[in-house]
Amino acid sequence: MKLLLSLLSLLPLSLAWGNLAHRTIALLAQKHFTPSASLYIHSLLGSETLSDAAIWADTYKFLPQGRYTSSWHFVDARDEPPHSCSVSYGRDCQPNRTCIIAAIANMTGRVNDERLEHGERNMALKFLLHLIGDLHCPLHAEGLLRGGNDISVLWEGRDTNLHFVWDVLIPQSRTNSTEADERAAAITWAGQLYNMELEDPNTTRLVVGWAREANAWVCRTVLRGGVDGVKRKELSGKYYIEAIPALEELVSNAGWRLAAWINELAKEEALKRGDKERGELK
Repeated sequence: MKLLLSLLSLLPLSLAWGNLAHRTIALLAQKHFTPSASLYIHSLLGSETLSDAAIWADTYKFLPQGRYTSSWHFVDARDEPPHSCSVSYGRDCQPNRTCIIAAIANMTGRVNDERLEHGERNMALKFLLHLIGDLHCPLHAEGLLRGGNDISVLWEGRDTNLHFVWDVLIPQSRTNSTEADERAAAITWAGQLYNMELEDPNTTRLVVGWAREANAWVCRTVLRGGVDGVKRKELSGKYYIEAIPALEELVSNAGWRLAAWINELAKEEALKRGDKERGELK
């Protein structure tokens, strides 16, 4: 885990999805868990499903006791899409509030901290399940017009904003689902993405380029024609079709990368437990 934290320190950014994508990422990750990781997850979550745990952080941030975590889900990249997309931790992660980079590092350190109560470690795991998913959604890595929240667009003739299109509407349209059946849709979509094997899950490329990859899609697809290319435009047709490759690559990458993170945490926990048991036998 020291390697993961050292890599994380180089990361420049963050992102977020709606419930459907978060559930799918968690279920896709589960397919790549080692047996040790599966036991590790169960020990911390108990009867709570991985799918439900993955969306908890978005609910918690709206509670009075959780409002301090709202900034953990994003970093406002101060770049210039579509001409240039870039992320800098020093430039974009504001010093007066915690961004996703610091949040993931903090939660990674807490989840295996035996000095903490079980409930605190449970929360740390649920933040990791959510935030590593967040790290793969383009518009939470973009500061332009509040990450697209202030860019008005049309979807099937109805007024909405660009941020909501990417967080919710494109994933729902891809799976032909609604909020009412998102659990079943996530199971199906995770299975489809797992079978597609878009990227080798054994790659050693874990973290360094995650945020930069997502941010690059802002210039390549999300705002390829600039704000004027989407503002007040209908996005449910050609734009949606061209967005699918980005969506599926990002969600697939998030799934197996989350698995790699959890597998490493489980391995670290097992090693610590083994060292402790050996010490007690001396």
